[in-house]
Amino acid sequence: MINLHVRHGDKGHANALSAILIPFDAFLHAANVMRQRHLPDCRDIFLATEDSMVTEQAEKQYNSRWQFHYTEAERLSGDVSPMRTAEIQGHRFTLNAITNLFLELEADAWVGVHTSNWCQLIDELR
Repeated sequence: MINLHVRHGDKGHANALSAILIPFDAFLHAANVMRQRHLPDCRDIFLATEDSMVTEQAEKQYNSRWQFHYTEAERLSGDVSPMRTAEIQGHRFTLNAITNLFLELEADAWVGVHTSNWCQLIDELR
């Protein structure tokens, strides 16, 4: 299984101090390259994201090539920060984050960006 950690939310907000928002297509391109070079039989992607538009796009546009797996959590769209999401969802947000972390660490391969502290944590723990 290949893990894609797609961090959108407030990262794409006009006032964000972080890197440019990377489109979901770029993550899938990286997964395709990884599959071609190292995991030719892989069809499974664990998709870790806080953005509901990413899960919708995955299911609508790419489900013929990939089997997507993700937690059944409430996802928000737009420029909502993880801290604001945690305020809204309470302990459910924390439990989902920890569940995602453990599942992401079990993947055979991983795609993420180093501008995300969460992705840096995953990279350090792998």
